[in-house]
Amino acid sequence: PKTLSRAFHNNPFTDFAIHSERQKMETALRDVQSTMGQTHPLVIDHKNINTERTIDRYNPSHPDQLVGRICLASNEHADLSVTSARTAFTAWKKASVNTRTQVLKNLADILERDRYTLAATQVIECGKPWSEADGDIAEAIDFCRYYAAEMLRIAKGDRTGSVPGESNWLHYQPIGVTLVIAPWNFPLAILTGMVTAAVVTGNTVIMKPA
Repeated sequence: PKTLSRAFHNNPFTDFAIHSERQKMETALRDVQSTMGQTHPLVIDHKNINTERTIDRYNPSHPDQLVGRICLASNEHADLSVTSARTAFTAWKKASVNTRTQVLKNLADILERDRYTLAATQVIECGKPWSEADGDIAEAIDFCRYYAAEMLRIAKGDRTGSVPGESNWLHYQPIGVTLVIAPWNFPLAILTGMVTAAVVTGNTVIMKPA
């Protein structure tokens, strides 16, 4: 039936019992390890910003391995982020629903393309087992595709009330700048869920990853 063909389906987990899947993950782990130790800047208004204050992030499974050096934001950087997000909101809130949902669909495709690299990053940075890291990526993909589909649904509006002679409709409107501070336990999935929910509904986001 058509209703079933359009139903949302969760992204399947990777079966690491399959030799070829293990090989892809092993390759991704080597690739991620080859890039360890880099400094990661802030990104504000499409600009990379390096700061004097940084924090070193080590592999919890191998405490002598420096995963990367993370730039820390100041109060001034926070203010700049708010200003930039407010400016972007004036245009983004007017973007069509199709434009906003397409951004999420594109992101889902990118996450799926880079699935093994993202999972390998979590194994090294968070100490997650392969299966749990892969599950986190799958959930992030699900958030993108599910929220895109739901936004298309709710954008149509809902008829409310039944007063004779009246036609009342409920529509949702974006409200402005949002702040997302992601927890450590699902560093990509929860981050993606909160960010995409705000973005697809027409808001702008200041994002602090786990």
